[in-house]
Amino acid sequence: MKIYYYYWERKIFNAINKMIIRALATNKALLIKTGKPLIKMEATFNNTEMNYYPSIHDLRQALDRFTRNIIDSTKRFSRWWDGFCKVFEEVMDKDTSEKTIKYTFFDDVNHNPVVAALSLELVGLSEQIQNKFDLFGSKFADKNFKKIYDRQQLTKMSRTYEKSGSVKDIESRIMLFKMFKKTQIRSNNPSQKNFLVLIDYS
Repeated sequence: MKIYYYYWERKIFNAINKMIIRALATNKALLIKTGKPLIKMEATFNNTEMNYYPSIHDLRQALDRFTRNIIDSTKRFSRWWDGFCKVFEEVMDKDTSEKTIKYTFFDDVNHNPVVAALSLELVGLSEQIQNKFDLFGSKFADKNFKKIYDRQQLTKMSRTYEKSGSVKDIESRIMLFKMFKKTQIRSNNPSQKNFLVLIDYS
């Protein structure tokens, strides 16, 4: 019976390998897809910083978790006991208090060169998406705008106020500059596509 179980375990292993490779390849295609974006994020320019909702960190975690969950799904497939006509069953882990299967196909699938290569490509694509956020954000950054919040500039404004006794001129300039920047952002293509993510800068 050993040969029989070896045969079917190999068949199951090949099927799981094919399933994981196809899933990772589909995930890769979604990340580089040039069609309709699958995720929408909002961007706000606040106190010299570009803020995103959800955050870039949350997006990165979600993309990484999506890839990781595909490979981790192999932990649900038990291996056969060598010399016995049964598979390893779920048992309660003493450390995590969660049900786990002692021997699965996870390690073998995870060490598959094709799976490893696809996983590495997905990590690279995720980093590209993150870097592109920085590129988009730099378009709306302005050293003159940052001066409004700079401590040295605020100190100069305070001294000007002490000499003139009025800050109306300073306040009006700040308000005009803010209005200009908001108009510039809205007119400068308020929506940008970052692979599968659509970023709304309006």
